[in-house]
Amino acid sequence: MHSTIQWAASVAAAILAALACRGPSGSAAARRPDTVSREDAAPEETARQAADAEASARRDAGEADEATFEAEAEASTPPARERGDGFRSFRAGRYRTGRANGHAPRAPVLLWEHPGGGEIRAQPVVAPDGTVGVAALGGTIAGVRPDGTRKWSFEPGDRIYSTSFVDDEGTIYFGADTDILYALEPDGRTKWTIHPAEDTEKPELHDVDTAPILRGGVGFVGAGLYLYAFDRRGTVRWRTATGNKVFSSPALLPDGTIVAGSQDDKLWALRPAGAVRWTYQMAADVDGSPAIDELLENIYVGADDGRVHAVSFDGKRRWTVDAGGFVRGGIAVDARGRVYVTTFGPTARLLALDPEGGWVRWTVDAGSGPTAEFGIRSSPVVDPDGVVLFGAPGGFVRAVSPDGAELWTFRAPADVDAGPILADA
Repeated sequence: MHSTIQWAASVAAAILAALACRGPSGSAAARRPDTVSREDAAPEETARQAADAEASARRDAGEADEATFEAEAEASTPPARERGDGFRSFRAGRYRTGRANGHAPRAPVLLWEHPGGGEIRAQPVVAPDGTVGVAALGGTIAGVRPDGTRKWSFEPGDRIYSTSFVDDEGTIYFGADTDILYALEPDGRTKWTIHPAEDTEKPELHDVDTAPILRGGVGFVGAGLYLYAFDRRGTVRWRTATGNKVFSSPALLPDGTIVAGSQDDKLWALRPAGAVRWTYQMAADVDGSPAIDELLENIYVGADDGRVHAVSFDGKRRWTVDAGGFVRGGIAVDARGRVYVTTFGPTARLLALDPEGGWVRWTVDAGSGPTAEFGIRSSPVVDPDGVVLFGAPGGFVRAVSPDGAELWTFRAPADVDAGPILADA
């Protein structure tokens, strides 16, 4: 399957670029380490062989019908983690794991460039018709056709940090520093706007900087000190206050619980109707968005305490590990549950973490700077083979294999602060 990488460079006249993929990465998954010893696997293997033999005997005796065979096959298939949404939203879906459906290239080739109208911090998104949505701090959001030509543009009048969400009909939802949440038609015309904080104290402090997520007709977004729920008609359903600014984009647990960080040093979990379910205390601002592993029932989140935390679905600590720098980007979780994190400095890194205990499997350095504010803003994404892509300071998009080997580096004109995405061509 062929796909394209899209990324955004952080420059005054920013460029959205697409890279061609020269085929799937192929053998990366074959290099994955074996996590079960032969001795541990032997009893399970023996039991499986016995079950296969019994099923074979029943087939020979005519005792098992087709429905029985299908049930056995389904029972023997391990549960799979949810596929990404093709990057219609921030981090490719409600779990915010950055899992791509397309494969990373063996060697990237530049297809086109498109001016974004300012520095770009928001991840590009892809609409059902293939239009790429990209927003810039210059105050423009644009729809770009798959060939790199502009389809439409919209100017809210202030900076856009918010990554858009695109629904099945092509409606685009995003926020801006105008303190407004916007919904645009597929052609870029305004559908509705919400000024979520207009009846609160100091509404001027309620920039909508987070990425909205919609599920079942209801959306969720952070703005100012609050987490909000809204519907597709443009009506606010509820709001719940945190203790400080919310810059963390919300994720959803399988039961609909909304999870997001705040600069009050907490991870917040809200019930679908807005009541607080629990909070998890950390030692510094929580600006990064949480990622959800629905099989292990882990929530992964980083903070300015320089640590990555694994939290259970009921708000209890599973483990925590020192990442060596601020963790402000999203966290990637691959199809096997392996965890990938990018950090700030003074030495910026990509880390691979074990999901069970948090131990560091490997690290890749991405450059050093003079202060702790030097680092990787780009959130990593991971393809079906476990190849990790991320943007790095100095103007690079880098690809790393599941065992930490660098596969390639693509030179960009400036820092790549927005996360790259993999979209089907």
